[in-house]
Amino acid sequence: MTGLAGIGGPPIVLYQMSSSNLAAANRANFIVFFALIQIIALGSYWASGLISIAVGGLFIRFLPAFFLGQLLGQLCFKRVDETLFRHFVMGLLLTVAVLALVA
Repeated sequence: MTGLAGIGGPPIVLYQMSSSNLAAANRANFIVFFALIQIIALGSYWASGLISIAVGGLFIRFLPAFFLGQLLGQLCFKRVDETLFRHFVMGLLLTVAVLALVA
């Protein structure tokens, strides 16, 4: 779905969130899945010649924001109720679906 239509994330998230797994297990599955997808994408970009020194510079510039987001997500995740987490994610997926249909 990612290569075909650029929507690889929402179907996987919907599938995982509709299961009875704990939120921590879903989060771990998301981290592993999206990390693997990004590694595959980077390999494809490298093979196509899309990665350059300029791209590397942008990557380094955005690293602090990435790590800050990781830290904030980790801190927030520990404090969120499982039911609230599921409702939020499902609401977010619904919003993305509606926006995709409208756009």
